[in-house]
Amino acid sequence: MKRLFVAIPLTATIRNHINKFSTTLKKIDLDGNFVKTENLHLTLKFLGNIDEKNISSICQTIEQTIINLPKFSAAIKHVGVFPSIDRIQTIWIGVESKEMITLTQTIQTALNSIRPEEHQTIIPHLTVLRIKSEKNHLLLQTAIKPWQNVEFGTLRVDKLILYESILTPIGPKYTVLKEFKLN
Repeated sequence: MKRLFVAIPLTATIRNHINKFSTTLKKIDLDGNFVKTENLHLTLKFLGNIDEKNISSICQTIEQTIINLPKFSAAIKHVGVFPSIDRIQTIWIGVESKEMITLTQTIQTALNSIRPEEHQTIIPHLTVLRIKSEKNHLLLQTAIKPWQNVEFGTLRVDKLILYESILTPIGPKYTVLKEFKLN
């Protein structure tokens, strides 16, 4: 069994800009887990634990699904939270692009038989921090405000990657299983 997900990688420039935001938050004594800078990505579909014999079929499905989809650009901007600013559990950075919504919907629909989606609304984003408690909640709210409308860069989306996520005591390690090019 392999723990898999389909995602779009970020450029080093965008990851470094996001790291500046993370560094600001790390100055606050928080009870949470930051996503390592090198692990930042845009998840299109989390597949979960998959039998290795099914990986080839998943790859074929992805290839057939994206065969006519063009490359596009997406603005990586705006800091947001789930579920609300009063009860922060996840801090994320948004992606402004109609094409990203279309791509996400297309991939999720194509792979829905493997793992149905829990959420119907698609909000393209990348997770920066998962919060475990309300420790220093007001400081966190204050620290987020100046970043809410910051643009972290423009990403040229020209490929998708099927990743394996290997869970370790120091956090997940991601391995590229297959790369899929957009037209």
